Amino acid sequence: MTKIIKIITGLVVISVVGIVVVISTMDVNQYKGEIIEAAEKATGRKLQIGGDLQFALSFVPTLVVEDVKFSNASWGSKPDMLTLDKFEVQVSLLSLLSGNIQVNRVILLEPEILLETNKKGLGNWVFAANKTEEVDSSSDSSTPSIVVNEVHLENANILYKDGVTGQETTLVIEKVVTESNSVNDPLSVMMKLAYNELPIELKGSLGSLNQLTGNDNYPIDLTLNVSGAKIGLNGQIAKPMDGKGLDIDVSFNVASLSDLSELAGSDLPELGPVSFTGKVVDGKGAYSIKTMKLMLGNTDISGDVTANKNMYQ
Repeated sequence: MTKIIKIITGLVVISVVGIVVVISTMDVNQYKGEIIEAAEKATGRKLQIGGDLQFALSFVPTLVVEDVKFSNASWGSKPDMLTLDKFEVQVSLLSLLSGNIQVNRVILLEPEILLETNKKGLGNWVFAANKTEEVDSSSDSSTPSIVVNEVHLENANILYKDGVTGQETTLVIEKVVTESNSVNDPLSVMMKLAYNELPIELKGSLGSLNQLTGNDNYPIDLTLNVSGAKIGLNGQIAKPMDGKGLDIDVSFNVASLSDLSELAGSDLPELGPVSFTGKVVDGKGAYSIKTMKLMLGNTDISGDVTANKNMYQ
């Protein structure tokens, strides 16, 4: 029996090595034209891939794409909506053998993204509608499931231009890392970015993808640091896709209100320290902050606050 197990194990190892070699030496560049054509057909925009598509030699197949450009809307302020230095996708070999796609890691390096609207408020992310072929619902159109375990985004520059107001907003992302073992496991999040040159850090965890798409109890545990202020969110949303069923403990601490001047866009008084705790919940027709405690300098305020939802509609 031991000998048989060793033989089977050896055959499996040889098979896996053989598949890795075949995949790694495959000329995936031959499919570049098809990828470009499919993207243009789906969006009505031009996709350019300056570099060659290639597989990195590894037991974990890694597709590497360099020098990518995606064209902007015809009315856009610049020719390209997206430029990207390097894009890597690392796929689990065993998942490919089972007919599913498990992406171990996605890496985006130095993307430049332009988001803008025209004077009528139409966004450049709204793609032109193309004629589509009717799909026979009775045919077997099953597609493989796709699971992404990690996403790494580094040195991204995002510019948003409001064509109606003329206002511009910049977002510089130093690093974003999201990790999850499966669609049933929590998602960890780490972000370091600057919003209009204001540094922001976010760390924590969120519920699973299945909880979100299934509109089921969705846990949140996040810590946000901005302008010297520390904000904590811990709790859950019963119906995350509907934004209903809030039950979240909120905390806020800052040494002085003046630390928030840059965030507020105006000078705030030297008043503090400031601390706040409370539980945000929503009920029938209203939002509430339960067991609120606010300390502002030498002033203490506590109690419950309720606001009618019609105020926000």
